[in-house]
Parts: sequence; structure tokens; C-alpha cells
Amino acid sequence: MAKKIIFILSLVLGATFASFAQGKYDFPVDKHDFGVIEEGSIASYEFEFTNSGDEPINLKRENVRPSCGCTTPKLTEGLVQPGAKGKITTEFNTVGRIGTFNKTIHIFDSSNISKVLTIKGIVIKKEEAPAASEAQLKKAAKITADKTENHFGKIEKGQMVSYKFSLKNSGKDTLEISSVQSACSCINHKLYLKDNTAVTYLLPGKSATLELTYNPPATGKNRDLVTLFTNDPQTPRLAFVLTADVVESLIEKSPVKQGDGVSPFQK
Repeated sequence: MAKKIIFILSLVLGATFASFAQGKYDFPVDKHDFGVIEEGSIASYEFEFTNSGDEPINLKRENVRPSCGCTTPKLTEGLVQPGAKGKITTEFNTVGRIGTFNKTIHIFDSSNISKVLTIKGIVIKKEEAPAASEAQLKKAAKITADKTENHFGKIEKGQMVSYKFSLKNSGKDTLEISSVQSACSCINHKLYLKDNTAVTYLLPGKSATLELTYNPPATGKNRDLVTLFTNDPQTPRLAFVLTADVVESLIEKSPVKQGDGVSPFQK
């Protein structure tokens, strides 16, 4: 009788473990911001993942579906063994698509969505500006920044963070900031002088502060770009990169259940 019970338990446990055994997509980066790109090009980005599960992933083309025909996923079909790496490359055709874009690629496992990849950016019309002469460059405005990237580290979902970049016009002409653009509505900007006066231009030799406020909506690793459009012939566009690791909560959950007024150590 005891042997029969042990045999039945082993079957049940085996079936239970088998039901939990599966492949798992682990993308270190599942979102990419191209920033500003010119129309006519193909924007391409390669997402790499690791199979962190305990069964192979059978990667098939029909299981990777973009949100529109303008986005083409490319992948190596076949089995990705546990611990092995795989790649899914996304290509976005910018032809005839001026403006901001935000596209997703859904990865299906059976009938369920296992993962969602996101690409975004801003497509602008390609314009061939005449090359400036050496004499014109010497007289032109010139934008410089103390840095162009900031990593906020780990932040909580819904948390708003900000960073101040220092800009300077080290040229001979007035520096004009004609536009500040981002593909993510999660970023606000303010450009101001020492006396907090908002400006859209800088006189030669003058400095200003570019304050960017960031509130990434999605958990995971976030990377978003903000681009300044200027009249600097050598740097007509200057991009600033904001990154953050977003988690649901920064408060560590206690293993002891709270809120019911009962302690597990009470007699």
C-alpha cells in the first residue's frame, strides 16, 4: 500500500514539475528610442534575450507579430536552449512617415503574449543644407553641454525625477533653440538663465540650464531621448539621453504578513 502511495505521489509531482517547466524570454532591454531620424532611412535595432527557463524556446516567425506593416521583425528561427541567447531585430521603414512613432512587437507563446518589445522615435523630413564655409563656421553659434546623458538609477513607477544640464553658446553668433522634441510624452523641459528667466536663445558666451523632468510609465529599463534643434551649423541637433530602472515599488516587502494584527510568533 505504501509503495502504491509513493508511486502515485511521484506521478503527481512529476506532472506538477512538468507543467511548470518552460522556456522564458529574458530581455535586458525591451524598449528602444531612436531619437530623431531622417525620412528615407530604415531604423533598425537588435533586441537580445536569454532563455532563462528550463525548457527550449521554439522561436518561430509566426509567433513574432508587429503592430503595423511598417515594422518588420527579423529573427533566427529554431530552438533556443536554456541559458542560450537569441536575437530579434526590428526594422522601421521611415518613408512617408513624418512625425512621432511608437510601435510594438508582440511575442506569443501558444495563445498568450509572453513579451512586448517597443520602438519609438521622431521622423523628420530630410533636408540638404549647404555646407558652411570655414569663415561662416568661425562666425556661427556653437552649442556645448557639460554632459548629454544621465542615469537616474532605480526609481519607483510613477515617480517623477529631474536633472539639470548646463548649456553654453561658445560661438560668435546668437544660438537659437528652435525646438525641443521627444518621442515620449513622459518628459518635460525648461530652458532658463540664472535668474530663472525662460529663454529660447543664448547670446555669445552665455550659459543656461536645461532642466528635464522624467516620468517613465513602464517598468524595466527605460531609455528616452530629448533633442534640441539649433542654428549651430556643426550641431544642428543635440540629443540628451535619460535612463532609469523602473520598479513597481522601492519598499521591500516583509515575508511576515502585515495588517491582520496577528503575529505568527504569538502563542
